[in-house]
Amino acid sequence: MKKFGFNFWAVFLPFHLFGLIALWQLPNYWISFLIIWFVIGVIGNGVAAHRYFAHGQFETYIPIRWLLGFLATLGAIGPVTFWIIQHKAHHLRAD
Repeated sequence: MKKFGFNFWAVFLPFHLFGLIALWQLPNYWISFLIIWFVIGVIGNGVAAHRYFAHGQFETYIPIRWLLGFLATLGAIGPVTFWIIQHKAHHLRAD
């Protein structure tokens, strides 16, 4: 657990447990689940946090930048600036 540290217990695990509970309680909402997963997971984490904020692979307008930051934060990665620092440190060791 040292790799994830406090974030695993405070953020990742509860979000996944709440998601599983929600799927069990609301089995008729799979379409909503998939849309929310795509917006928050794919766009928020993949496009916003990783591609835009960490690597700066594209430019966008200020309102879109705020929206991407909001979606990245909803993706349970913590503050965007903290994630950028972690990701850049990862590339120093991994690549």
